[in-house]
Amino acid sequence: MNQNDTIFNRSFSLMLFTSFMLFLSITMISPIMASYAISLNVSGGLVGFLAGLFSMSSLIIRPICGKAVDLKDKKKILMGSYFVVFLAMLGYAFSSSIQMLFFFRIMHGLGWGFASTTSMTVAIDSLPHKKIASGIGFYAMMQTTATAIAPMFGLYIAGLYGFRATYLSGAAMALLGLMMTPFVLTTPPKNSHLSLLGSLKIRELIEKKAILPALLTCCNAMTGAAIGTFLALYAIKLGITGIGLYFTVNAIAMLVSRPFLGYLTERFGLMKIIVPCEIMMAISVIGLAMSTTLPGILAVAVLMGFGSSGASTALFAACIHSTTKDKRGVATSTNYVGLDSGLFLGAFIAGLLVNWFGYFAAFSFFALPIVVVSIIYV
Repeated sequence: MNQNDTIFNRSFSLMLFTSFMLFLSITMISPIMASYAISLNVSGGLVGFLAGLFSMSSLIIRPICGKAVDLKDKKKILMGSYFVVFLAMLGYAFSSSIQMLFFFRIMHGLGWGFASTTSMTVAIDSLPHKKIASGIGFYAMMQTTATAIAPMFGLYIAGLYGFRATYLSGAAMALLGLMMTPFVLTTPPKNSHLSLLGSLKIRELIEKKAILPALLTCCNAMTGAAIGTFLALYAIKLGITGIGLYFTVNAIAMLVSRPFLGYLTERFGLMKIIVPCEIMMAISVIGLAMSTTLPGILAVAVLMGFGSSGASTALFAACIHSTTKDKRGVATSTNYVGLDSGLFLGAFIAGLLVNWFGYFAAFSFFALPIVVVSIIYV
């Protein structure tokens, strides 16, 4: 694939669109999954397991996907993974039993693991080398936009037309993204002669040089998962109404700051962006633990938005720059493993801390791994 000097070339623009459809389809069903499961007589305990099953499926498959992307035809993997997501969405719509719902949830997680990893790798391959950080910033801005509007869209459709209509809408979006994938230009793998099964060794599935930035990504994701899971309950305890504004303000702050922070990353270097952003995140989570009013929490939302926006973009770029071009798939999956692990661990650890020590300790704790891993990384 011949690269040019512009970020918005044909392949990157197409990947922005297809990935936007993918993220819309994924996130629009998130707020209705629990209710849908309960309507199929899934017990309360299994509802939580069902939610975690998606993350665990994608987490397990990502390292294999990263190796597959480096060794095999990216376009075929891209098309196949989008098709699996499409089938899983249709499966949700017509599930009539708990077993069917669990089967399609696992399928969805596997398809998402492949689709998200491959999409990011193909998008990065289409960028000029000197503009990778800015390109990742625009890609992340697309993700933020999708995750900001899709849940409301999904709830609106479910409220008017029911669960099945929501899943069919998600399937239509995945299909629309799939229809665009044949027009994406992809780079041929350098080591296509190697066997994928023969390459599935632990040391080949994780990019060692990307472990530290991925570990810091894990710490950041733990913080986000803890806030996302327990902020509403914290607000109820404090008697604060309208806490949903936190997520809106946070999303706007991330959306506005991503392109600017991507530019600063290119101009001043990764470390000069990562360190201040991690400091902002550590301060934010402590500030949230100390906040007792909505204005204070919204101020934290802005600071957290800027910090997480800059850190996520720079850390992803650090993973990519840590290795060679023919190992970008593994580096991308390594970063996603950190992200998925953080999302899984954050809510679990926060739940234990809330039960044992209360909300102040639960939120404040997550500043510690951010600071420790940041120091090690520096």
